[in-house]
Amino acid sequence: MAESNAIESFRDLVVWQVAMDAVDSILALVASEPLSNKYWLFDQISRSSTSIAANIAEGHGRGSRRMYRKHLYIARGSLNETLTFMEIIRRQKYNTAESLAPIRDLLHRTHKLLNGLIKSLQRKDTP
Repeated sequence: MAESNAIESFRDLVVWQVAMDAVDSILALVASEPLSNKYWLFDQISRSSTSIAANIAEGHGRGSRRMYRKHLYIARGSLNETLTFMEIIRRQKYNTAESLAPIRDLLHRTHKLLNGLIKSLQRKDTP
């Protein structure tokens, strides 16, 4: 029997999986010192990073490609917001650029995958 590559759930999407890996890393980062004492930053980056994966999942569950794309655009906006908070963390010297690099890499990979998925959905809508 041949393996199926069909997407049956949002959990099957590589973009969602990578976004979830980024969330795991970000939540671990903000739970550590000195960020655990910066509630405003903890709250903001936690919300923006979880919004990425949540909007990918929500869009996948919508009934149309148009609504799916809309949620992917929202996810991309949340990703840019998260990258901004990462830059604040670096500029305020709460963490070094080197220690933040693996998270930034996950976010950049998510960004590329999101862009590819958006383009794929756009192509399917053009005759």
